Amino acid sequence: MHIPVLIEPVANQGYRARSGEPLAAAAEGTTTEEAVRNLQTLLEQRLAQGTRLIELNIPTTENPWVQYAGMFKDNTLFDEVVDIMAQQRQLTERIRITYEPGYFLLGYGYTDALSAGPSGCLPTLCGSADRIPATSNACLT
Repeated sequence: MHIPVLIEPVANQGYRARSGEPLAAAAEGTTTEEAVRNLQTLLEQRLAQGTRLIELNIPTTENPWVQYAGMFKDNTLFDEVVDIMAQQRQLTERIRITYEPGYFLLGYGYTDALSAGPSGCLPTLCGSADRIPATSNACLT
């Protein structure tokens, strides 16, 4: 069995060798080799007295989404879909719709939230008009 051992100098006393859990122990010696030998003797005595160190295998459940990871890796259409989504996101961030008494105004270059008209409706974004009469039935419901 291999365990990590920390060796550190002790002021005017030599060296101390320490092991961590689950076999935590410490031993001292005038040299590093003696400190390690003393620690090994101490640990061997503990194991001879019935101390046992075993490994326990606990099964884990796999994340159910892992099976889908990379499923679009070689799909050339997926890259196109991602590009389209990025373009739509950029367009949505540039368009701002605000209400001015009597008109909906389409503004560009803003990231503000959409503002609804007097009836709580938003105009449809059709055509190239900058101003859509608020009295029109162009509401999203």
